[in-house]
Amino acid sequence: MVLKKIPFSLFRFSLKPFLLAPFLLLGTLPPNAFSEETVKLKPAGPEELFLYRAMGVSFFCKARNVGLEFNDSLLIPAATYTEVLEGKHGGKISGVSNEKLSKETLFKGAQNQLIIEAMNLCPNEVPDDIQEKVKKALKENNKAKKR
Repeated sequence: MVLKKIPFSLFRFSLKPFLLAPFLLLGTLPPNAFSEETVKLKPAGPEELFLYRAMGVSFFCKARNVGLEFNDSLLIPAATYTEVLEGKHGGKISGVSNEKLSKETLFKGAQNQLIIEAMNLCPNEVPDDIQEKVKKALKENNKAKKR
């Protein structure tokens, strides 16, 4: 049995408008359809923070394991953590503040959390001097809480 090539396919040409329709309709949305006022962003809760922290520390440990410098290994996961908190949660963290936290505050917090978790998950990848500074800061923080 020999199949003939059909020079004109109605099927091929009739699908184009349907495939292009979503892109054309997207342009008809009002400019503020996806703005923060329209889309209510929920603050990040403990479960979400746990997930973002776990992903970040995993990336950090893998980067250190392949030989990247400490600061380079920390930069990308901390920046990603910060971007997710800003984009998905409007920079708000449940139990920390009802206000949007600045990008700098989120970034510093992400770095600190990732270092503390890395000390538990892959302690050999965190330099000794950094570990000592973190342990000292945690000890001082615990003393201040007890007062």
